Amino acid sequence: MELKRDLPQPQHVSDTAADPGPGQTEKDRQELEQMVRALRNEADMANESKTNFISNVSHDMRTPLHAILAYDRLPLETESAEARTDYLKKIGAAGETLLSLINDILDLQKIENGITTIHPVPVSCGTLANSIITAVKPLLDAKGIHFTFDNSKAAWAEINVDVLRIKEIFIHLLSNSAKFTPEGGEVLLSVECEKETESAIYDKIIVRDSGVGISEKFLTRIYDPFAQERDEKTAGIGGSGLGLSIVKRLVDLMHGTIEVKSCLGEGTEFTVRLMLPKVIRMTASEQGTEEPFFSLRDKKILLCEDNEMNREIATAILEKNGMSVVPAVNGREGVSRFCESTAGTYAAVLMDIRMPVMDGYEACRAIRSADHPDSLRVPIVALTADTYPDDIRRAERCGMTSHLSKPIDPELLLMTLREEIRRAEEI
Repeated sequence: MELKRDLPQPQHVSDTAADPGPGQTEKDRQELEQMVRALRNEADMANESKTNFISNVSHDMRTPLHAILAYDRLPLETESAEARTDYLKKIGAAGETLLSLINDILDLQKIENGITTIHPVPVSCGTLANSIITAVKPLLDAKGIHFTFDNSKAAWAEINVDVLRIKEIFIHLLSNSAKFTPEGGEVLLSVECEKETESAIYDKIIVRDSGVGISEKFLTRIYDPFAQERDEKTAGIGGSGLGLSIVKRLVDLMHGTIEVKSCLGEGTEFTVRLMLPKVIRMTASEQGTEEPFFSLRDKKILLCEDNEMNREIATAILEKNGMSVVPAVNGREGVSRFCESTAGTYAAVLMDIRMPVMDGYEACRAIRSADHPDSLRVPIVALTADTYPDDIRRAERCGMTSHLSKPIDPELLLMTLREEIRRAEEI
């Protein structure tokens, strides 16, 4: 994977570049030598950066992967239900760590390449704050850290923000505080409204801890990808060193600011300032009545997926929520099952992209062009590891109605199916 870097690409710098030519003065020769040394240093730094990047990615991916493979064997070798449950929990935790690292690398690459965009949605300040705290509270509680949430100077309103990105910023900051604060320490999350207008809230959000702190020298590199300050106090603390890089870039993307103050042994304080647009409230007549809950029970889903484990996982999620599943191991089989069905048989199609015989794009086009009463009505949801914007646009052009990424997020899958099936039934 190529990650965009600020440093120049490695290049060969010849020592003979400093050989004086005809008519060169001593001053010219010294300036040329100085330039050559600077270029050589830049090339060495670029090579070192590339080497460190590959080394860090390799190490941080192999560590949780080793845990997954090692713990995978142990449940089969024990008769203790308690031990088996413990092993499975550890497999899950290692899998979450690996997924988090992969997501961080992809997020950083997308941000640096200008691919990431902000998608604001209405949310209350209280709901957003509670969701952030809920996500990090187990980490804090596990170490007996005293956590304080100070909202005494906050302005509570409905705001229009990218909830995922806001959560990402403060979950990274609070998770870092939890990791680098010793047991029994303190962590503070403070929200203060510095200014409020009819259209926006201008918030100052502080994350402060009593942890190990950061040296003055390292503060200049704190937002560099994979930069980590390691000493005897932090040697055993995991992490990729990507979290703060992502935080800085997301804050910049939202036209906010972030500042850090820290001293070794005295803790760290991050201050984030963001402008949060308010939601324009509608009148009661404009809002209308709340839509009733849409049930997925007894809906039949056509699942096109060549990987047996992925089929098993998706089937378990769907059947647990009252749906029935018809599997297809490739795109061609999926098209056949759809075309052979009677009208109204399938409420939706879940379509993998990379399949043998016929891929998901071809299968979707074949369904949309089929001589079947539901060919244009049935929702076709991409369920794939291909998550780049080009992949999403290509899926849309083929006639897919939604695009979900793997690993499967059960809540997002169910929410998407409710929306898509309800919309299709209203046609």
